[in-house]
Amino acid sequence: MKALFLNPYLDTLGGGEKYMLDISFALHTLEYDTYVAWNDTTLKEKIMSRFGNKYSYINVYKEWNAYSPLKRLLNSRTFDVVFYQPDGSYPLSFAKKNFALLQVPNLNLVQPKSTLQRLKKKRWNPIFNSHFVKRFFIKNDHTMNGPVVYPAISDTFFSSPTKKKYIISVGRFFQHLHAKKQETLIKAYIFACEKYPQFNQYVLFLVGTSQPQDEHYVRYLRKISSPHPNIRIETNYTYQQLQKLYSEAQFYWHATGYGESEIKNPQKMEHFGISIVEAMASGAVVFAYKGGGPKETILHGKTGYLYSSRKQLIEYTHRCMDNSLLREKLSQKAVDRANDKFSQLALTKSISQLL
Repeated sequence: MKALFLNPYLDTLGGGEKYMLDISFALHTLEYDTYVAWNDTTLKEKIMSRFGNKYSYINVYKEWNAYSPLKRLLNSRTFDVVFYQPDGSYPLSFAKKNFALLQVPNLNLVQPKSTLQRLKKKRWNPIFNSHFVKRFFIKNDHTMNGPVVYPAISDTFFSSPTKKKYIISVGRFFQHLHAKKQETLIKAYIFACEKYPQFNQYVLFLVGTSQPQDEHYVRYLRKISSPHPNIRIETNYTYQQLQKLYSEAQFYWHATGYGESEIKNPQKMEHFGISIVEAMASGAVVFAYKGGGPKETILHGKTGYLYSSRKQLIEYTHRCMDNSLLREKLSQKAVDRANDKFSQLALTKSISQLL
C-alpha cells in the first residue's frame, strides 16, 4: 500500500508539518510505503534533524512537483491514500481516499475560488486537528464536517527525571497570525520577579526557530530581557537539547492568543498547541492562555492551568512553586492525559479507523 503527503509549507517544519509527519508514521506502522512530495532531497535529513530519527522511513518524491498537472493526476491513481495541507486551492486526485488536513481557522485556505475548485474540493474529506478548528469550519461552511484527529507526541517525551527550576516556552519567534507572544512572557516574568522573590530562583527559557524576516523580533526580545540574567533566548537548540529541556522543566508557559478575541480573531488563537502537550508528556505543569485549542487539551486545575490575565498566570505559577504536592499531582495527571489522548498510539488508532 502507498500513501502520498502534499504540504506546501514543509520548508518551515513547524507543528503543522509534524502533524502530517506523525500521520505518515502511523501509516508506516500500518505497513504503507510513505512518500512526501518535495523538490529538495535533503528534506529527510532536515526532518530528522528537527524532529528525530523516527522519520527515516520517509521517501522524498522529488519528481512530483516537476510533473505536469495531467501526469500528477494519472500518477495519483497509484496511491491508496493522499493527505494534503490546503493552501487556498485543491489538487485533483484519483487516489482511493483523499484527506485534507485542516489545522488553521482560516476560510481563505480552504474556500474554493472557482467552480472547478469546488468540484475538486468534493474529492477531499476533511480532518481537523482540534475541536476548536472544527467548530470554526462547521460554523462557516456546513460541508466541512469530519473527524478530529489529535496530533501526537513522540514517545521519547514521556520521561520523569529530576526537575529543575526552569520555566520554558517553545515556539517560533514571529509576530503574525498565531504568534507565540514571547514578549508577553518576558514582561510577566520580570514583573513576577519583582513581586515574588521566589521567581528569581527560576530560569526562563524561550526556545524556538526564526526565519530571516523575523530576526528583528528576536533582537527586540533580547533587548527587553537583557537586564535580567535568568532569561535565556535560544534559537539553535537541537531536537535532543529540546527534549532534555522539556524533561527538566517544572513549568511551561504559553501566551498565544493573549489579548486577542477568540470570536473576532480565531486565527490568532493557538489552534492546537503541540508544544503544550509535549510539555504535559514531559511532566511540566502547563499554564496556557484560555483560548483556542488549549481549552480542550488542558483540564484546568487538574492537568494544568488556563489563565486570562497576567495576574492569573503569575498567581497560578506561584501557587505551584509554594506547593510541591500540588505540583507533583498536576505533573502526573498531565502525563496521564498526554499518554491517553495525544500519544502516537492514539493517533495511529484514529487514522486506522479512517482507512
